[in-house]
Amino acid sequence: MNSKRYLTSVGVLMGFFMVAAFAQEAQVAVDQKDVDEQNKLSAPVEDVGSNDMIDEWKERVMKDLGISELGENDGKFFSFGYGSVSLKDTDPEYGDALVNAFDIAMMEAQQEMLMARFGRILVEKARQTYRDSSTYAKDIPLELNESNSALSGNKAIRIFEKALSVVEGKLDQELQELGVDESEYKAVPVEKKKTLFMNAFIKNTIKRASGEIAGLFPIQTAVMKDKAGNACVGVFCVMSDKTVQVAKDISLQRNSLIRGRGKDIEKTMVPKKPENWVGQIGTRLVYDQDGTPAIVSYGIGSFKPDGDDDYINNELRKEAQSAAVDNADAQIAEVVNGRMSAESSRQQGETVEKSVSRQMVVDSATLESTVKNIIKTSQSQAKLAAKMDLKGITTLATKTIKLPTGQTMCFAVRVWKYSTLNAINHLNRPRGASTGVHGSDKGSGQAGSYEGFKVNDLDDF
Repeated sequence: MNSKRYLTSVGVLMGFFMVAAFAQEAQVAVDQKDVDEQNKLSAPVEDVGSNDMIDEWKERVMKDLGISELGENDGKFFSFGYGSVSLKDTDPEYGDALVNAFDIAMMEAQQEMLMARFGRILVEKARQTYRDSSTYAKDIPLELNESNSALSGNKAIRIFEKALSVVEGKLDQELQELGVDESEYKAVPVEKKKTLFMNAFIKNTIKRASGEIAGLFPIQTAVMKDKAGNACVGVFCVMSDKTVQVAKDISLQRNSLIRGRGKDIEKTMVPKKPENWVGQIGTRLVYDQDGTPAIVSYGIGSFKPDGDDDYINNELRKEAQSAAVDNADAQIAEVVNGRMSAESSRQQGETVEKSVSRQMVVDSATLESTVKNIIKTSQSQAKLAAKMDLKGITTLATKTIKLPTGQTMCFAVRVWKYSTLNAINHLNRPRGASTGVHGSDKGSGQAGSYEGFKVNDLDDF
C-alpha cells in the first residue's frame, strides 16, 4: 500500500515538472516571437527621397552608356544637373513648378560644363590674432574720461562712437513708434566689452566662368517622385566636337558636313505613352532620314482650370500650349547659340574670441566669456542668353494630358531640320506648315515617376 502511494506521489511530482518545463518552453517561444517582432518594428527603414531616386537614375544612365564618371570620357564631356520641384503634386500649380525645376536642372548642367571649359578660381586666405595680456586687461572702468583716455585722440574711435549713438537714436525712435514706454528703454544700461583674445581665420574661394554653352545636348531626362510627394527633375547631358560643330552650323544656317544614322523623326521621336510625355523634356540631337543633323525639342506648359467656365479654360489651355511651344523654341536657341556667365563664391573659417563685459552701472559684475564660431557661407549666380533665327523650326506634335493628381499639362514637340530650312529659303518666307499629330489624353497619365525614352547612343555625338 505504501509502495503504491509512493509511486503515485512520484508520478504526480514528475507530471508537475513536465508541465512546468512545457510552460517554460512555451514562455521562451512566446518571448522569442515577441523579440523578433519588436526587432522587426524597430529595424531602421531606409528613407528614399526623390533626390536619391534621381541619383539612382543617373547611375543607371551612366551604366547604360558605359561610362563610369562625369566629365571628359573618350573625347566627350558629360554633365548632370537636377532641380527640386518646389510644389508637391497635389498643388494646382505643380506643372509650372515642374517646368521651373527642369530649367534649374538644365542650368546646373550647363554651369558644370561651363566651369570645366572656361572656369577660373581665386583663393584668398587671411588670419588675424590679437591678445591683451596686460595686468589690468580684465578691468572695465565705470566711466571713461575722454580727456585722459589713451584713445581720446583716435579719430576712428570717435567716428565709431558717433555712429553708435546714431544707431541707438534710431532704435529709440522705433521703440517709441511701437508704443514702448520711454522709461523702459531709456533705463537699459549700456554694456561695454573688451576683447582679451581673438584668433580669426577666413578662406574665400571664388570661381568664375564665361563662354559658349552651344552644343550641350540632353541625352535623357527624368522626373522622380518619392512617397512623400516630393519630386526632382534630372537631366543628363553630353558635349563633343561633333555637337559643337552641329550647333555652329545650325546657328549660321549653313550646310553641315556632320552626318549620322538617319531615322524617321515623325514616327520615332513622338512619345507613345503619357508617362513618356511627362518625362521627356529638353532637346535631343537626332539625324533626319538623309543623315543631316536635326534638333527635336520637348516643351511643357501647364494650367489649372478655372472652375466650369469653358471659355476661360479654353483661353488658359491656349496660353499653356503657346508656353509649351515657346519653351521648346527657347531650348533650341540655348543649345544652338547659348552664352553663359557664372560665378560662385564660398567663405569658410572660424573665429575664437575671449572677452570681458560689464554693464555701466555701479556694482555690476564683470563677465568673462569665450565664443567659438564656425563660418560657412556660399552664394552662386549665373546668367544665360541665347538668340537664333526661327527659320527651320516646325511643330511635330502637341499633346494635352491631365495627370491623376488633377493638373492639366500641355506639351509641344518642335523640330529644326535642314529640309525645312531649305524649303523656307526656297519659298523666301519665314513660315512653315506644322506637321505631325495633335491630340489630347485625359486621365491616362500615371502618378509617380516618369522617365523620358532613350533616342540616342554615343555614336550620335
